[in-house]
Amino acid sequence: MLIARTAGVSRPTLYAYFANRDELVELASQQAIRRVVSRMQDHCRDYASASERAVEALIYAIYDLRHEPAMDTHFAIEDVIRGPLSRDELWFARQALEPVAELSPTVHATMDDAAELYSRMLISLLIREPMEARTREQDRAFLHRWWPRALGVDAP
Repeated sequence: MLIARTAGVSRPTLYAYFANRDELVELASQQAIRRVVSRMQDHCRDYASASERAVEALIYAIYDLRHEPAMDTHFAIEDVIRGPLSRDELWFARQALEPVAELSPTVHATMDDAAELYSRMLISLLIREPMEARTREQDRAFLHRWWPRALGVDAP
């Protein structure tokens, strides 16, 4: 097994810790998602206002997470498009909004609603392109006009 060989352990040792390959892949995916979230939070904390952090939480997800293999492994597009929001999606949204909540009592007090709104916005922005293509900066300007207001945080 390639995984055991890469880890430098035997297959029996690997299966002493994991019931099967799927369990191992799921754990690896969860750890990768945590690293992604940490990078996203660090990115957002580079901004001084709650409104800037709110916009960057979406911009980062729209542009940088599209190329993250862990996201594909963890969030199947078919599941995202159909059915209710998942606990994982809402957890991700809460983590994305944590830097915003640090500066905004409103977001902190309404985190569950804010996380649902973030999830729905992100899904929409990832699945449907605008009628005319926009650059990252144009998307950032678009989001600055509406997203902070939707969350109840002041514009910069």
